[in-house]
Amino acid sequence: MKLHTVFVTCDRLELTKRTIESYLETVSVPYTMVIVDNASTDGTAEWIQENFGDYDLLKFNRYPGFSANLGFGRMQGSTTHLHRSDNDVEYLHGWCEEVEKAFGDPGVWQVGLRTLEEEGPHGAVGGNCVLHRDAWTAGIRYSEEPWSKIPFEDAIVAQRINRLGHIWVRVEKPCIIHRGLASSQDPYYQRTFTERGITFAQYGIE
Repeated sequence: MKLHTVFVTCDRLELTKRTIESYLETVSVPYTMVIVDNASTDGTAEWIQENFGDYDLLKFNRYPGFSANLGFGRMQGSTTHLHRSDNDVEYLHGWCEEVEKAFGDPGVWQVGLRTLEEEGPHGAVGGNCVLHRDAWTAGIRYSEEPWSKIPFEDAIVAQRINRLGHIWVRVEKPCIIHRGLASSQDPYYQRTFTERGITFAQYGIE
């Protein structure tokens, strides 16, 4: 497996640091990476430039689907799998092996990364996931529409994969710890939900 990882972030400096640092500590396969910053104002963009050079620093906060597609478009020719990472997770040792195991089934085109907090089956693939390159070659892209109009972009990718006769799965063992749980009291989520025209009630958050 030759992985191409895209980190999508905005205004989450400390969480972004931990996400990328834990990734670099645990990734065990050949990889390339791209960071797409959606117009951060809290020092995230400056930290990215200082530590990783000239990545994609956007002037406007675009929807996650746009940023993921932009980053995936930077893949190298030898890439076999495309990995989208949110900005608020911590990677656990062994996560690459779990992903490779899940792709052992040739029908699988999308693998969701299970979190340490999960119990039992999960009804969606989740935002932190890995795509087989064949899905990208077949024309599957993340939706770039606002969340107020459509389901989350990862769910739409899963639906498109199913329509082409392939499947999505989640890994059997936890691969990540989710460090940025949504809260109606968090200014980051207050702003994000407002900008995207959605409410906390729509997602069962008090």
